[in-house]
Amino acid sequence: MNQAVQDFIERKIVINAPIERVYQGLQEDFLGKIVGERVPGSHVYFNFGEWGNSSAHIIDVQPPTYFSYRWVPGTIYEGDIYEMGCTLVEFKLAEVEGGTELTVFESGFASLPAERYQEAMDNNSAGWDEEIAGLVEYLKK
Repeated sequence: MNQAVQDFIERKIVINAPIERVYQGLQEDFLGKIVGERVPGSHVYFNFGEWGNSSAHIIDVQPPTYFSYRWVPGTIYEGDIYEMGCTLVEFKLAEVEGGTELTVFESGFASLPAERYQEAMDNNSAGWDEEIAGLVEYLKK
């Protein structure tokens, strides 16, 4: 385990939309890349088009406030995510003044093999910024 490294990525944003609409947009936009049943315990994969597919495991689904899954961060990986080393991604939504606060929290980086840590942290840190910006644009439609 990498004790001296950051273990998580967290992003928060308030989106000027009702919680149900933000949750729906999240399901249609980023999570819309999921192929398979979005229910707890399901083994699914993300279809990232030309980059390939990446395995995931749905952990919890509580519309419209929570959705979580585990996956292998920072790479395209098809296989048993628990054998490779994975992180937990959580989407938390809460009604706040001005709309809905969306928190994206990905944890477990410190448990990744040292040779994969930095690439996973860099790729996912930039990736969450892009995905959140994409969701905001999607919700403007």
